[in-house]
Amino acid sequence: MRSSEYIALCKSIEELAGYNVELKAQRSSCLKLMQELGVDTTDWHEINDFCQNARIAKMPFGCIGLDGLKELRKRLFALKAKGWRRNTTKEPIYMLNLAGVLGKA
Repeated sequence: MRSSEYIALCKSIEELAGYNVELKAQRSSCLKLMQELGVDTTDWHEINDFCQNARIAKMPFGCIGLDGLKELRKRLFALKAKGWRRNTTKEPIYMLNLAGVLGKA
């Protein structure tokens, strides 16, 4: 059996078992909960940053398997029940123009 045939076989078995459907549903549920907690779900960098926290999932969102998503969902529900909300205020970045200060007098 070639590797391409093996991969096709695995994918068809997963489809028969409904693995991909459940995986998609769990991901969608987790993203919805993250959005309710104040995570910007339109920014994948922010989603991965949130998930890589040691108290959340310790890995990027895309690397989390089905069992990990179920565990993540439990943690997100617990955070929501406690009233936790992500701090969405971003501190402004100040830039100094030293060329204008040191230049003409």
